[in-house]
Amino acid sequence: PFEQAAPPVALQPSERLIEDDEAHVLAQHRATQTHALPLPAKTSAPPSPAESVTLGKFFELAHRRGLVVHTHVNENQDQASRVAGANDARDVQLLSELGALGPSSVLAHCVWLSEDERRLLASTGTSVAHCP
Repeated sequence: PFEQAAPPVALQPSERLIEDDEAHVLAQHRATQTHALPLPAKTSAPPSPAESVTLGKFFELAHRRGLVVHTHVNENQDQASRVAGANDARDVQLLSELGALGPSSVLAHCVWLSEDERRLLASTGTSVAHCP
């Protein structure tokens, strides 16, 4: 979920932000009721504690509303190292701690996974769109 495309931005958790996002997601979902609506979760750098709280709330919203969670994981070794260095956890473990894994989650790439990470994804029913 942590790409280097843009400079990191401090993000404060906000109930209003979550409420606004939920209203937007529900409006979009009503407009496209014939299929699941992905709820992408991406940030520009490994998340700060405030960003982790906000991401966790977005994942909770997605699961509560039955929406698909999609994000990118371990696309390259540098990304995996940055996330691990900033959070004391690699992508998959951090996503697990934030409540993002499960049958309605699809993780892209997953190129540099450990055996434990593969087992965690399998045990949670998380899907992988593997595109190295």
